[in-house]
Amino acid sequence: MSKISWKVLVLAIIVGVCIGVATGFIFEQPQMGIPGNKFFGFPLVWRISEMETGTETYSCFELVVDCIFWIVIVLVIALLAKLLKS
Repeated sequence: MSKISWKVLVLAIIVGVCIGVATGFIFEQPQMGIPGNKFFGFPLVWRISEMETGTETYSCFELVVDCIFWIVIVLVIALLAKLLKS
């Protein structure tokens, strides 16, 4: 098992959180949902924009799960890069 340095871990956390928050701009239309609403976030929808009222709803739990998902993806990529480098 490869050892991860703390710098790589901190960088993965920062990049993962940035990607997770940036997915709030990715339009995602789920199979079932309220027509007229826009859903944002990937892989989970964590931001909903209601077209009729103009309000936005945020789900903190889904945002945290998205950020954790992207942190894991960045760590896997970093580990694969380290393995391919050596």
